[in-house]
Amino acid sequence: MLNFKLLLIPICFTFSANAYFLDYLKVQHAGEIGEIALGVGKKFNRIYSLDYMHGLVREERGGTTIETIALKNNFQLYRFSHIFSYLDVYTGLAAYHVTGLKYQASRNNNYPESYYRIGSIRGLFYLGLKGALEEATKHEGYFEAGINDVWIENYVNNPDTVNLFGYVSLALGYSFIF
Repeated sequence: MLNFKLLLIPICFTFSANAYFLDYLKVQHAGEIGEIALGVGKKFNRIYSLDYMHGLVREERGGTTIETIALKNNFQLYRFSHIFSYLDVYTGLAAYHVTGLKYQASRNNNYPESYYRIGSIRGLFYLGLKGALEEATKHEGYFEAGINDVWIENYVNNPDTVNLFGYVSLALGYSFIF
């Protein structure tokens, strides 16, 4: 469980003396990057932000302990404001890596000939909503729905047999803004 300590990296970044460049701390449940994921982020302008997330699926849940590392690129599309509250619609592209040698296709020769080997690095396209009850609050909640690159490719190659919406992952999260 040594790798579990890697979940502490975002916390260390957050509370270190050199972390002034970070804007928020995130906790996320589900969404393809782990049963629980912890991360930090930086908002570069009104439209774009970047998150580093470290996710974990416990052995009891996944049959084996699975860890992921992700970079999420978020693009705000529109903001709905109402008195003191707001709701942002955003989209994004995440690149995530599942740690462990058994997920690296180049090291695993246990697959049929001419079979597409799924690698340990995936892409995830998502659409989300985030908001808060007060404009000036430090607490923000969010919800995301996404699909990874493997299922998009399967759908493009087999549109009659693959229902793309059957493979959408959902995530629920919280951000604490510094």
